Amino acid sequence: MKIPETLEECYIELNQSEGLDQWLAETEKDAVVVYHSSTGRWIRNNWGLWTDSKLKQWFISNGITEPDDMSGVILRSFYRYKKGLDINLEDQFKQIKILGDCD
Repeated sequence: MKIPETLEECYIELNQSEGLDQWLAETEKDAVVVYHSSTGRWIRNNWGLWTDSKLKQWFISNGITEPDDMSGVILRSFYRYKKGLDINLEDQFKQIKILGDCD
């Protein structure tokens, strides 16, 4: 298995996932929340978000440092990509940074 290095490569890998139709039938918020502990965990554990993969480094270069946030961006962006919606990546990053400042 090759670890994706870009968000677009994540889409290619996720397109091969089973259960995609059910996931896309959910609302965006529900899909991301429900799959955070299953698909999201798999992404964090297998795509090097806990270690030092190129994918993790890409997120860090964009100011996202927490693997949970990284997998959330991947899931949310993929959902929007599949639905033909604007991914709004900059807004996603901004939202994470704002929420991170509340700690």
